[in-house]
Amino acid sequence: MPWRKTFTAKDGRVVILRDQSRRDTPRKLMEFINSFVEEKAYLLADKKYTLKEEKEWVKSCMRQMRKKESIDLIMEHDGRIIGKVDARRDRQKLRGNVLLGIAIKPEFRGEGLGYFAMKELIYRVKKEMKPANIYLTVISANNTAKRLYRKLGFKKHHTLKNWVNHYGAYLDEDFMILGK
Repeated sequence: MPWRKTFTAKDGRVVILRDQSRRDTPRKLMEFINSFVEEKAYLLADKKYTLKEEKEWVKSCMRQMRKKESIDLIMEHDGRIIGKVDARRDRQKLRGNVLLGIAIKPEFRGEGLGYFAMKELIYRVKKEMKPANIYLTVISANNTAKRLYRKLGFKKHHTLKNWVNHYGAYLDEDFMILGK
């Protein structure tokens, strides 16, 4: 049976957190990620993905999940993807480290869902991937995300100055590591 958990948001909406699967079509995932490009959110993506690009990305994700090199979890409400958290094992000599990521639709932010999903992801990463380090990066100006990460136990390790080109403005990026 596939892994899944439910969460009730502060406003009463029920969200399912589950493994990404083949039922998450490239089109659905493309529409999800492209909505953040439209929002100009603090994510790495700065241009919309094509269906062809998304199909390749989904294939790569499924391959990584089969090899236990990643964990991809979907947040779903009323059959619609409203969020995603993921963990990716680094390569070669860095393979002891796992990078986390999160994206939640604006209408579901501030409901406790990010904390719930990241706690579940961290638990699974520790259990299934057994990393030496769990880390993430965040635009320094994204104070809401940094509050969440500190609440989860992440500590700022260093800041990369003028590191991310966010629609023409170079912003600092914080490198944060989960405390042991």
